Amino acid sequence: MILSDLRSFRDKTALYPAAVRQALELVMERRILEKEPGRYELQGEELFVLVQEVRTRPARDIRPEAHRTYADIQLVIEGKERIGYRTRAEEEQIVQDDREEKDIAFYSGLEDESELILNAGDFAVFFPGEVHRPCGAVGEESGVRKAVVKLHRRLLEA
Repeated sequence: MILSDLRSFRDKTALYPAAVRQALELVMERRILEKEPGRYELQGEELFVLVQEVRTRPARDIRPEAHRTYADIQLVIEGKERIGYRTRAEEEQIVQDDREEKDIAFYSGLEDESELILNAGDFAVFFPGEVHRPCGAVGEESGVRKAVVKLHRRLLEA
């Protein structure tokens, strides 16, 4: 997991894995953060972005999730969100396994979950297998505009 923000991204560029750096640079070059909600391909199925407008909710109402094939770069454009995370969870904690069809597995509650607060411009990178619980409310429920960059693991292994 990586936690950072776009304001300092340029100063830390050399510290990021090449695929993460390239993904964030493409998002900024193509002005994806200004686009309407929808799916935007950057490199076909290997690298694409989902621009979303969502309503945050209490953590108890959100199932933790993890992916096998894609890393997620969760980037807040407007608003703020709480994201719970844990680097791994046990297979027996899976309550819905759609990894083959949709590259997502949902988990029962996680013990010892850590939390991140992302404000506008902040992002978190969750690598395949890292469990995260996005779209959590910070205090009151609110609207959040965000981008989820989907980065195929092949790009990370190159």
